[in-house]
Amino acid sequence: MIVRPIMENLTTVRRLGSIEYRVFEDSDDIHDLINTEVRRELEADLESMGWDLRDDALLNSLPKRKWRLEVVNINDVRLNPLILNSSDVKTGRKFAERLEERRSELRRALEARRAVIWPIVLLREENLLVDGYCRHSTLQEMGLPETYAYIGTSIMR
Repeated sequence: MIVRPIMENLTTVRRLGSIEYRVFEDSDDIHDLINTEVRRELEADLESMGWDLRDDALLNSLPKRKWRLEVVNINDVRLNPLILNSSDVKTGRKFAERLEERRSELRRALEARRAVIWPIVLLREENLLVDGYCRHSTLQEMGLPETYAYIGTSIMR
């Protein structure tokens, strides 16, 4: 679950089915969120897996995208097998194991209506999940057909 207390005053809470989401609706606000908070979290995750971030195509593409909030079909989201099969280089802990633990915790909170979640983050061209593996898998496990997503479309610069 992503917690961003500094930026929450700019967000709106929306409900989709039984789930509440904290969302930015303005493209510039979404762009800022993706290129600060989400990027920082993604860099930390990739570094823990031993990836070299200097020339990472995904990270370098984030600021060159136009971002918008959309509702997407959960089953249309593509997962990155490199991430799903990765491990923390220091601890040896598998990503899938951590995801399972986090998913059960998030599911309990969502079912008890104690959690407001952020949209997942996708790349438009591949429908590839960039951020939100726990949210995505939890909602999918709960049988929910749709979720809010920040969709990044590549723009020429």
